[in-house]
Amino acid sequence: MFKLLRYFSLTSAVAILSVTIVLVMLYRQTAVNELIELAEAQNVGLARSFANTIWPRFSGYVTSVSGLDGDALRARPETRQIHDALKALSAGLPVLKVKIYNLDGLTVFSSQASQIGDDKSNNPGFFAAAREGRAGSKLAHKERFSTFSGEALDRHLVETYLPIRRGDGPIEAVFELYSDVTPLIGKIERFTSRLAIGLLLVFGLLYAVLFLIVRRADRILKQQYIDLLRGEQALQEANERLEQRVEERTRTLTREIAERKRAEKKIRDLANFPEQNPEPVLRFAADGKLLYANPASGRVLKELACGIGEPAPEDWRRMFTQVLETGASKEFEYACADRTLSFLISTVPETGYVIVRGRDITKRKQAEVALRESEERFRILIDGSSQGILVHRNLRTLYVNQSLVEMFGYDSADEILALESREAMTAPEERARLLGYHEARLRGEPAPVDYEYRGLRKDGSKIWLENRSFHIDWEGGPAICTTLFDITERKQAAVALRESKEQFRAVVDNSPTKIHIKDLDGRYTLINRQSEILFGVTDEEARGKTSRDIFPKEVADSFAGHDQAVIDSGQTIENEEEWVQDDGVHTFLTVKFPIRGATGEIVAVGAIGTDITERKQAEEEIRRLNTSLEGRVVQRTAELEAANKELEAFSYSVSHDLRAPLRTIDGFSRILLEEHAESLDDEGKNYLQRVRAGSQKMGQLIDAVLQLSRLARGNLKRKELDLSKIVDSIVGELKESQPDRDMTFKVARGVTAAGDEQLIKVALQNLLGNAVKYTGKKDQARIEFGVTNGDGRNVYFVRDNGAGFDMSYADKLFAPFQRAHGAAEFEGTGIGLATVQRIINRHRGTVWAEAEVDNGATFFFTLSQEG
Repeated sequence: MFKLLRYFSLTSAVAILSVTIVLVMLYRQTAVNELIELAEAQNVGLARSFANTIWPRFSGYVTSVSGLDGDALRARPETRQIHDALKALSAGLPVLKVKIYNLDGLTVFSSQASQIGDDKSNNPGFFAAAREGRAGSKLAHKERFSTFSGEALDRHLVETYLPIRRGDGPIEAVFELYSDVTPLIGKIERFTSRLAIGLLLVFGLLYAVLFLIVRRADRILKQQYIDLLRGEQALQEANERLEQRVEERTRTLTREIAERKRAEKKIRDLANFPEQNPEPVLRFAADGKLLYANPASGRVLKELACGIGEPAPEDWRRMFTQVLETGASKEFEYACADRTLSFLISTVPETGYVIVRGRDITKRKQAEVALRESEERFRILIDGSSQGILVHRNLRTLYVNQSLVEMFGYDSADEILALESREAMTAPEERARLLGYHEARLRGEPAPVDYEYRGLRKDGSKIWLENRSFHIDWEGGPAICTTLFDITERKQAAVALRESKEQFRAVVDNSPTKIHIKDLDGRYTLINRQSEILFGVTDEEARGKTSRDIFPKEVADSFAGHDQAVIDSGQTIENEEEWVQDDGVHTFLTVKFPIRGATGEIVAVGAIGTDITERKQAEEEIRRLNTSLEGRVVQRTAELEAANKELEAFSYSVSHDLRAPLRTIDGFSRILLEEHAESLDDEGKNYLQRVRAGSQKMGQLIDAVLQLSRLARGNLKRKELDLSKIVDSIVGELKESQPDRDMTFKVARGVTAAGDEQLIKVALQNLLGNAVKYTGKKDQARIEFGVTNGDGRNVYFVRDNGAGFDMSYADKLFAPFQRAHGAAEFEGTGIGLATVQRIINRHRGTVWAEAEVDNGATFFFTLSQEG
């Protein structure tokens, strides 16, 4: 138990410190990076401001002094002028130092004069600014640093190199600025400390709660054991005191009985000599008047306010009458001043008066009060004990204390005493065992006196009890005194601890990662189930072994090196570890961390490793597939472009090559009808008219097919459309084309959608045209356009009261050249609904129809709201 508590404390403390350090380091690194970016942006702005201010004056000087050394440059008047100008510009700003380099890397100017003339051509920051044209910054700490105002100590600086150019022209020079970020670094350090303290407090609170739970369980067990010992000791002491009290009371009663007998004998002996009797002796007449009182009765007479010849008090006279009538003596106690007297009233029949003899029992009464007080204190001690105490003989309960009454949930001790057997307070599954112990003791055989068992409370619930029994004498006979201690909480705590340990092991063993712990000598102290599978050894076999006992030397040396790095740095380290297994080389991403003892020293190294072999292979496969996919995309794009060109060529061929013969057929047929009609009979004319109608129909089909093919090409030009206005324009055209028809159009107002205006108009023209066509046989055509809601999206519809169709043909309506009605009944090309479906599909929508023969049809469609 105590090892588990220490192990919990160590591992929890290490985990808290590790997580806190990682979070604090991440925050500090992030804050420093942001500070560098902020300072770089500020330095870039300042450098540009300085350049815009002084560069027009000194650019010629900077570009013309390449051959001068440091002394010559420091002697030039421009150096002092640049120094004064920059000092004035940087007044009040955090800029501590400025340098100017020409493109050869010569330090033309520095606010620290000793650095003028230095060669910086190999400096990475100068090279990035002068050659690549990009600004660069880094954070540095200087113990001593020369500034415009003199020497500064212990400063944190952001050093920025910035290329100087005019507009979009070439780079002419490089500025270097040192800005002071010491206050900001100080704030970061202070906040980092507070963050670390805060995290430690939060994790510490969590740790404290968990630790208190474990420690509470431990203390409960300890306290229960201590209470048990104290209770047994108190019970033993109380039993000893009870025996002493019983012995003392027995001696006292024996002595008092003897004294009483002697006193009565003395009274009888002195009855004939009342004057010499030290106790009161009184004689009363039958009517209650006092006839005689010896000298020892003075205090009694004063208390009774009664003299010779005067009647006794009323209550005394009633007792006199009772004694005279029955002839039996009567004894009563009477408090007189600070004493208690016992009076015996007897009669002398032959004389007709009564004699009252008194005896001082003050000491006896005081002894009885003291004994009752002692017994009450003993009862309070027993009832106040946290242990339950039970005395029984042959399993019949003789006595229980209040603690036992409360322990078993009864209302009073009398309820328990009324039970036939102690077995009623024992769980059924325990009764046979406890009865066996009892029968063994009756046979004189050894039987346990200290054991644990489950008791049965009045409400039927069960509690765990610790039993201790011993023999005592009780009311003149042998009995067994049993002390019972409720150990339910201790049992529950033990179960909780066991479950917690099992849960911890279950979490570790069922983790898909390998987890292990080594001591400072590299010996394994714990490996989980995943590690057992990977290592080929069990946890028990691995304990006490090192990596060299399990793995090849080069792998073990690599592991040991990583472990030593953790021990040397005291930091958590993440690295990839590889070793060969039966199915090939496996790669593990392993995090190793130090485990510290109570005083902060490193006592072990923990490791959590995840097998990333499949991820590595997947990444390689993804790279390979991406390369292959790029090639296939290029190839597929070329094929698609070729196919589109072929489709365009085919469309052109259909439009040109098929139309020419049709025009020839139609033209010659028309000439025959117009110029040679007299040579033809009616049947010949009819044939020519049918030929012309067929060629014109074929032309219409060609136009429809070409239009349908063009719908698959070109980019959608999506925008927000007012469908109500589009429908209004189409309705106007339809009414003008058939002015003699009685047609009623109902168009919903404010219907909008996103789509290609030209294509949507074509789809609506086809749907509304079909509605007009298929209502041609109705006296009054009713056509409606509107919108409803379905599954949270807009569903647009065109409804008519026309011929309708059989729903068994609904799945064929949208295929090219498929018709629900014959051409003789309703003319058409059979391409209209296929065109509608192609347009709706391009808008990522759906189209469907519902109809009933001779009761009209409704065509529904949806449009995607996305671009």
